[in-house]
Amino acid sequence: MSLDRRRFLAAGAGAASALTAGCTGRLTRCLPFADSGMPHDAAIAVTSVGSVPYGAPLLDAADLPDRERDLLRTAIDDGVVRACMRDETDRTGAFSAFADRVDQETYLAAGPDRYALWVRITDQVFAATGDSPAGDASPCC
Repeated sequence: MSLDRRRFLAAGAGAASALTAGCTGRLTRCLPFADSGMPHDAAIAVTSVGSVPYGAPLLDAADLPDRERDLLRTAIDDGVVRACMRDETDRTGAFSAFADRVDQETYLAAGPDRYALWVRITDQVFAATGDSPAGDASPCC
């Protein structure tokens, strides 16, 4: 290896470490090559529908615990609600509990309104009667 190449490589390593100086673990949360590559986020998207197919599972929001209802209220108001599943909070617990209640054909009833659902945690889709949310915003960054 020539001296010029060695200096170039050393300068590159120095620049890379200078760029990351003072960074916390948050940097590695946002860089897929610095982690396992497995997504760590979750999303619930809802789409208003006029009717639900006959015989499709219908989950009534009124029957859910408050923390799951809060997630769904946000999803209904904003179209999607997201969470970083690396953080162990009541919110991530609510995502997991809600995902356990649904299957691929589940719809949601909230009062007189009906919604198609799309529920994903990491790389597993739990409900897919609705469309996936637009964009790929990650709450883990």
